[in-house]
Amino acid sequence: MPRSYKKFLHMHESVTGATVKRQKSRALELGDWAMKTQLMDIPYQTDVKIIEVKFTNKVKFAANENWSTVTSRLRALAQDTYHRSLSLDRRIC
Repeated sequence: MPRSYKKFLHMHESVTGATVKRQKSRALELGDWAMKTQLMDIPYQTDVKIIEVKFTNKVKFAANENWSTVTSRLRALAQDTYHRSLSLDRRIC
């Protein structure tokens, strides 16, 4: 690992008290990035999911995949709510 990364990680860890868990880390391959050059022995991925949001190296695919997930969940929630048999006072609230 180049010296500048070691210095940055050391500074980050000393300021925040957090440590970078290399085993759990993923690097997202972007554009024409040379995947041969690994930093910190972290494997490169073509897609990464962070807090239920999928990031990919192709912007179009990431947008389509994230929005299709959101719309399908919203559709299921709306159908569930529509099919419930609620009394009149519950429907008003």
